[in-house]
Amino acid sequence: MDSKGRWVDNEYIKLNFMEDEQKVIVVYIGMNGESKKFQNAQEVKDYMYQSGYFYITTDSENVGLNDDNINQILSNAGNLRLMKTSDSKERAKAIGEAIIYLNPNLDEAQKRIIRNKFYDKELEDIKQLDLSCIRLEVLPESFGDLKQLEDLDLSGNKLTKLPESFGNLKDLQDLDLNDNKLTDLAESFGNLKDLQNLDLSDNQLTKLPESFGNLKSLRNLNLIRNGLTGLPESFGNLKSLHMLYLDGNELTDLLESFGGLKSLRVLSLRSNQLKELPRTAPTC
Repeated sequence: MDSKGRWVDNEYIKLNFMEDEQKVIVVYIGMNGESKKFQNAQEVKDYMYQSGYFYITTDSENVGLNDDNINQILSNAGNLRLMKTSDSKERAKAIGEAIIYLNPNLDEAQKRIIRNKFYDKELEDIKQLDLSCIRLEVLPESFGDLKQLEDLDLSGNKLTKLPESFGNLKDLQDLDLNDNKLTDLAESFGNLKDLQNLDLSDNQLTKLPESFGNLKSLRNLNLIRNGLTGLPESFGNLKSLHMLYLDGNELTDLLESFGGLKSLRVLSLRSNQLKELPRTAPTC
C-alpha cells in the first residue's frame, strides 16, 4: 500500500495464524495464492529482509522490520500484510533496513547513519555512499540493487565477504574496502568493469578470483597487507593499471603475464618473499 492507501501492483501478502498442533504463521501470496508457513517470528523477519520488505501492516499501523515490538506483533496480531511495491524510495529504505537487521551489533547512532543514507532517496539517485567505520559485518543480497553507485566507501568495517550480487554494481568507479576482514572475493567481482580505483589493503585475502583480470579500467590498486600467495593468470589483463601496491603479502613469484601491465608507473612489492621478478616484469 502506498502513502495514499492504494494497493501497489495488485499484489499483497497476507499473514494470518492457524492453530494446528502448534501456532504457525501462514503467509498467503497474492489474492488467491498458495500459502507459506513460518514456524516463528524469526522466520518471518528473515523472509522480509530477503524479499525486500521493511515493514509489516496490521489493521491499525505499520510495524518496521527493526522495530522493538515486531516480535510481539507477529506473535499476537491476527491480520498482517506485507505489501509488494515498485516504489524506488521504498526499495532504498528496504536495503537500509536489511543492513541494520543483519548487523545487530550496531548502536543507535550507527543505525541513524545508515537510515540517513537510504531514507527519502530514490534508489537511482544513490551514486555516492559512505558506510565506513560503522562495524558492518554483513551486507544483504539486495545491496546489488544499487546499480547507479559510482563511489562506495566500506572501509573500516568487519566484512568477511561480499554478497554475490555485488557484481551488479557495474557503474562503480571508486571502491574502498580497506581495513575489513575479507578472506576472498566472488567471481562476480570481475563484473565491475568501470572500476578505476580499488583499495583492498588490510584484509585477509589469500587469493584473487580469475575474473579479477576483467577489471580493465582499473588504474590504481592497493593490496597492501593481505595474505596473497599468488596472483591470477588474468592479472596481466589489467592494462590500464598505473599504480600497484602489493607490500606485505606472501608472494613467492610472479607469473609471466605480469609483463602485460604496460601502463604501470608505480609498483611496490616490499615485504614479500620474492627472489626474482619475471623477465617480462615492467620496470616502472
